[in-house]
Amino acid sequence: MKISYNWLKELLAIDQTPWELAEILTNTGLEVEHVEPFSMVPGGLKGLVVGEVISKEKHPNADKLSIATVDIGEEQNLNIVCGASNLGIGQKVAVATVGTTIYPINGECFTIKKAKLRGEPSEGMICAEDEIGLGSSHEGIMVLSNQIPVGTLLSTLYNIDEDFVFEIGLTPNRTDAMGHIGVAKDIAAALNVFRENKLRVKLPKVTVKTAGNALKASIKVENTLACPRYAGVILENLQIKESPDWLKQRLLSIGVRPINNVVDISNYVLKEYGQALHAFDWEQVKGDTIIVKNLPKGSKFVSLDEVERTLYADDLMICNTSEPMCMAGVFGGIKSGVTDQTHSIFLESAYFESGTIRKTSTRHGLRTDAAQRYEKGADPSIAIIALERAVQLLEEIAGGNVASDWYDEYPEEIKKKEISLRLQKLNSLSGHQFEMSLVKQILIDLEFEVIDEDVDRLSILSPLSRADVLREVDVIEEVMRIYGFNNIQTPSTVRSTLSFHEGIDEHQLKERIGHTLNGFGFSEIMTNSISQSKFYPEGKKLVKLQNSMTSDLDSMRASLLPEALQVLRHNINRKQANLKFYEFGNIYHVDHTQDAQLALYYTGEVTHANWISPKQNTSIFHLKGIAEALFGNLKLTGKWVSADDSTVYFQKKKDILVDIRPVDTDQLALFEIEQEVFVSFFHLNKIMTVLNNQKIRFEEQSKFPEVNRDLAVILDDEIEFEAVKNKITQHAGSLLKGLDLFDIFKSKDKIGEGKKSYAINFKLQDKMKTLTDEEIDATMNKIIATLEKNFNATIRK
Repeated sequence: MKISYNWLKELLAIDQTPWELAEILTNTGLEVEHVEPFSMVPGGLKGLVVGEVISKEKHPNADKLSIATVDIGEEQNLNIVCGASNLGIGQKVAVATVGTTIYPINGECFTIKKAKLRGEPSEGMICAEDEIGLGSSHEGIMVLSNQIPVGTLLSTLYNIDEDFVFEIGLTPNRTDAMGHIGVAKDIAAALNVFRENKLRVKLPKVTVKTAGNALKASIKVENTLACPRYAGVILENLQIKESPDWLKQRLLSIGVRPINNVVDISNYVLKEYGQALHAFDWEQVKGDTIIVKNLPKGSKFVSLDEVERTLYADDLMICNTSEPMCMAGVFGGIKSGVTDQTHSIFLESAYFESGTIRKTSTRHGLRTDAAQRYEKGADPSIAIIALERAVQLLEEIAGGNVASDWYDEYPEEIKKKEISLRLQKLNSLSGHQFEMSLVKQILIDLEFEVIDEDVDRLSILSPLSRADVLREVDVIEEVMRIYGFNNIQTPSTVRSTLSFHEGIDEHQLKERIGHTLNGFGFSEIMTNSISQSKFYPEGKKLVKLQNSMTSDLDSMRASLLPEALQVLRHNINRKQANLKFYEFGNIYHVDHTQDAQLALYYTGEVTHANWISPKQNTSIFHLKGIAEALFGNLKLTGKWVSADDSTVYFQKKKDILVDIRPVDTDQLALFEIEQEVFVSFFHLNKIMTVLNNQKIRFEEQSKFPEVNRDLAVILDDEIEFEAVKNKITQHAGSLLKGLDLFDIFKSKDKIGEGKKSYAINFKLQDKMKTLTDEEIDATMNKIIATLEKNFNATIRK
């Protein structure tokens, strides 16, 4: 959500810089993701000065170019090559100096540099109005008044209002902050905590000048549960035209495109108060009647985007006596909208039930500004206030006048929630000793109404704008966020209750794995559990979403891989090609079950090339080594099995705990990834079961030394080391504590074709005594005999 700094300053008498204000907003729970400068003229005319053309000569190498000498008030005049036909000596012109970035109306921005144009040096640019964003004309350069002194900054000649825009990551519960007034109230409350002169939000002075009852409307609300309040008024004699500059600038600064004065005013009030309005062309309201009701399932409705939509039975519609005109709180119809020929309107300001709007919005894929307000819970108390504000602006800007009574169908007033707040509970939960006077001040600033109070207790009514504040703990959160979580000191002692349970839980497992992977240089990622079906093979059974937020995100993910490949692509495209990521997440099956998984993604170089060694690319064995280290850390035993040349599994009995493989090239091509990517999937549910059934044994560390022996064996090329390792482990006896492969050698000339040599290190140890040479030799002879018998191996001398 975008909030204008200048708009906030109109509502509050504050002198904080945009960045100071951003910190205040973030501390109150309205997290500012970034602050951006804004100007109606991009760049704010920075670097542009007034110059005087001292001389003009024909370019020797181009018929249509001239070389001008321009005085900009500095020691040296500038030589500028210019192609304008209206360039003349003595003119005052707009000059973009070297280093200035200019923003043409049509085209991309560029920076002025010293250059040679057709062989002649040029030290700037004499500008036309469309080249610097001041107009659309390109008939020639701008010729300024001769009264303007040379060297004057061009920005001082034009009323260019520069602004800063806050991008706020608004949480779903804070619908009260979806307008500038709501944000301003939070800022005032936060600043008032530590100042004597209390701030108050300067609300717009709303005065409706006209009145009338020449036109009559009949308002019928048939579904009062979905529409508890419906207000409106008819205006006539409207002149539909372009909005004034101040209104267009205000909307553009927060990312809203101006359309015409009537639509712009409704959008302005939406961004000011957070209340959505809708204008109907009164001539299209057949029967002079507004009916709020549900239509039969299957009814047709053509919306403003010219799409015919099939309605559901619980879609709330705004109708006239013969047809639907609008999807209530979501989207208007093709016939009833405001056009250039509109002269009178019915202006609607309503309160719709959030669940009704949310269902309609998601079913039809219409994520409009109005729908986002209503579906999160609007404020029923401001329906008339916002309506009056809009009418005031329509009188001033569009020349309209009120032509009917003010209608307000509000049969059952929505009551404010009464909540009791105990000071002792507040202090206990916050860990801070609040004074009741400060608590009361904060709540009043947030528009809570105190109806009863005691020394250590307040009875309050929650404002209707805060549909999320329903309990005492919600009020405590409000006090704490306005006071500032950073202002609450961390206590010197922490009291907690110890809990115990047998086995390892999922959180502990993820913590242990995460710490280990971080040590290996992996970074954790988190991707969306809602995926796109186009990422999966045709015929793959997926859990499809009935009401997807977008047409692309239409199913629950059946694998962690597709979303992760998007993350890899994003990084690779930004020249970060050596990547190690991991992710914990669930995958979803059509039988309504889900599996918890850990995925590891490894791509790029393991080591860079340097003077002592060449670069080394990632391989499946690097990922296998990481998996072995993880299982070693978890004290998890099992065996590795190769399914084919490119995939390996680690299993315990018959359960596969992890599988490692390269990502298929076709799948990489789908994401435009041109380098190898290796992935491993850990099945956390199975790993949890194994760990919790595993008996833990403790052994005293041996006091006697470990002995190392190396052996080089020649065997057939197709024999895998895992098979060799398993056989040796079975037959070597209890003195063998471990073995590692440290070299593989192949040479047709030295060991024969179809052969390879494994160099293996063996670790031998006896827990009770120091090993003798005879015992060591006996164990090594067992190992040699096992290799000769099972693999027809020979010892390489």
